[in-house]
Amino acid sequence: MHDAVKKRLRMVNVVGAAVVVLMLVVSAAFGVYPLVIKGQENIRDTQATKEHNAELKVLEDARQQSEREFEVTRKRLAAREADLPSAKDERSYYSDLISTKISSDAGVQITKNDLSVLTGWHEYKVGTLELDGLGSWDQCIKFLTAIHEMKGLARLDTLRLDVPSRAGSDGYRDPECHFRISISTFFKGEG
Repeated sequence: MHDAVKKRLRMVNVVGAAVVVLMLVVSAAFGVYPLVIKGQENIRDTQATKEHNAELKVLEDARQQSEREFEVTRKRLAAREADLPSAKDERSYYSDLISTKISSDAGVQITKNDLSVLTGWHEYKVGTLELDGLGSWDQCIKFLTAIHEMKGLARLDTLRLDVPSRAGSDGYRDPECHFRISISTFFKGEG
């Protein structure tokens, strides 16, 4: 009988150990292993998030730099626009300025001074200023330099210089210069 109890006790111990091992295996299979897998996924997700955040930081820095540059450009444009004459009130601004002050300072004679019909372009008006004139070579150069330095003239479209030859020994000492200029101009507002 004592042997039978020992056998049973041994059987109970073996079954108990098997149950404990089975519980540990089941816990590992259904509890710990999924947690380990989930933890590894979380680590990968965290690393990916860190990489995305680093990319976003670079993009944010670039965006801020672009905004600073845009603000500088916007201020420069606002200052430039402040110098533009109004199309409504000062349509003859450029042609009057050129035919009076600039031409008299340079000593040239303006023979044609026409501003084309202004056309709309965004919130601006754009026109072409046609100038013909004459003077000495030095006067023409001085006049062209003053035109070049003038604010508000957007682009020199055409420039034609003609220096007619003169007979005689002093023909090229101080030659007469004829010029024809076409300049694009901008005005602000409606006109």
